[in-house]
Amino acid sequence: MTNFLSKCNTYIHTYIHTYIHKDNKSELTSSTSKSRNVTFDIAKGLGIILMVLAHAGGPFIKFIYLFHMPLFFILSGYFFKESCYLNFQEVKTFIKKRLKTLYIPFIACNLVFLILHNFFLDINFYTNNPLFEKGTEGNSFGLKNYYTIPTTTLKTFYTLILATGEQLGGATWFLKVLFFITIFSCLGCFILKKLIRNQKIFEISQAAIYTTLLFSGFILYLKNFNFYAIGTMFSCSAIFYLGILYKKYEFKIKINFPLFLFCFLILLFCHINNTQKFEIGGNYYNTPVWLILASSSGFFFTLYLSKLLEKIKFIQNSLSYIGRHTIAILCLHFLFFKIITYLQVLIYNQPDYMLAAFPALFNQNGWWIAYGIVGIAGSLITLEVYKKLKQNINNKLQSLFH
Repeated sequence: MTNFLSKCNTYIHTYIHTYIHKDNKSELTSSTSKSRNVTFDIAKGLGIILMVLAHAGGPFIKFIYLFHMPLFFILSGYFFKESCYLNFQEVKTFIKKRLKTLYIPFIACNLVFLILHNFFLDINFYTNNPLFEKGTEGNSFGLKNYYTIPTTTLKTFYTLILATGEQLGGATWFLKVLFFITIFSCLGCFILKKLIRNQKIFEISQAAIYTTLLFSGFILYLKNFNFYAIGTMFSCSAIFYLGILYKKYEFKIKINFPLFLFCFLILLFCHINNTQKFEIGGNYYNTPVWLILASSSGFFFTLYLSKLLEKIKFIQNSLSYIGRHTIAILCLHFLFFKIITYLQVLIYNQPDYMLAAFPALFNQNGWWIAYGIVGIAGSLITLEVYKKLKQNINNKLQSLFH
């Protein structure tokens, strides 16, 4: 009996030491991680808000376009872990995750818009009215025609291989480009690691490859060649690599006001001296140096603002929530822009076909604010409704089979 009690006592102490202490340690780690992640969530929240406002035709568009999408590539590079390419099993796991988080959202968004294409024509979200092209507002994307069954079949195939997307899903180019960058980075690093055992030589080779991709992307820009967004992929690979570098040397970089001011001045200089179109989605930029300067400066500029806003609880919660749901906003904000366009058509007595204006009809007199609010809020509400419906369906299925 004494032996039994002694064993029980030992077991209880072991349990407390192993699990309770472990939980406390996990909480501490989680808290630290959470603190770090909140900053990046806020940064993503700021980035997606800037993207929506730029699409809405808000002020300082040229300034925003210098860094708002590169910001997301840098953040993606930051979270690209070395462990994902250490062995083939990890590579497979990584690819499966990217299929779930990038490929599926891209095809889901664009296939839904593809299925609804003819319906959108009927309700003037798109138009085939030739008078539309004679207007001056929002008609730069031209006319749309009804899809036949063969056309729909072909476009479905193109969507599945990420070759094309629908107009209302135009912002999903980012998902496509990031999908290929992350997959090829993982596979490339896996192969490179097999060939090169020395860590220093591996890192030098890695840097050389990403630099080569950057200049290859720039050459494709000069040649005006961006088939399958290949030029964008090459150029953005280098921006993605900036995130990998920042992760490695993060401990050496202080995110403080002097750095913020320095980065802001660089962005301002780029903005003032940028005579060409700067739009990374179309692989348009002046020089590789310009691209890297603007991207990295925009990242640190946003990160500093994020750290400041993190101290204000309400703003922290709002922006971090937005930052955790950027894909929904990316996919749906153009659709919700139509609500504001419809109001403008009514208020300004515009013909019905002007509802097809894309991305916005009138953005003057603060209309861009309305576009931004509805684009973000509509996307997030839709996401929450979807999650609630999904949960209810799952609960009903569970109760049905138990």
